[in-house]
Amino acid sequence: MLTARDAVDDRVRGLDAGADDYLVKPFSLLELAARLRALVRRDDRARPAVLAEGDLKLDPASKRAWRGRTELRLSPKEFSLLELFLRHPGAVLTRSQILDAAWDFAYDGTSNVVDQYVTYLRRKIDAPGFPPSFLPHAFERFARPDLGRARGAGGAGLGLSIVQAIAHAHGGRALAGNRDGGGAVVRLELPCPQDPSQ
Repeated sequence: MLTARDAVDDRVRGLDAGADDYLVKPFSLLELAARLRALVRRDDRARPAVLAEGDLKLDPASKRAWRGRTELRLSPKEFSLLELFLRHPGAVLTRSQILDAAWDFAYDGTSNVVDQYVTYLRRKIDAPGFPPSFLPHAFERFARPDLGRARGAGGAGLGLSIVQAIAHAHGGRALAGNRDGGGAVVRLELPCPQDPSQ
């Protein structure tokens, strides 16, 4: 991007919008030529505006991420990690590579901070809630929200049907849904006894 707009906010917006480089007027033709040579040397991988892997999507410009239709609420560090991982799909990254890419230069790297933030990120990514198509069937016998993940994990999908049977036996009901920001929720509503001694 070649422009007269020289404020830091303008540069950030330009780069986040997809520009590979940002050069402010007035400029040197030697610098422009050097920047063009540097761009040519870069790899030729596509740099999509929205990064995606399966049902996981991330928009670097708007700083938003989704798992399926559920928007994820990520801290800035979790967002940086997810962006790094989506820009290197299938790659095994070392802790030092992750630190270099996602932490500032002042971090000393003597703790397990990378492991901890990867754990935080996994919890948020792996717990987006029930798929919308599952909710009408949540309390049916043998219903499973994600058979692909459940294979080999044990269980026959009877848990929620048992919860509903217990709720009905006591005059209550069971409800299933998704929390805002991710995560499934099952609520059991039982009537309060009229006699306080019960």
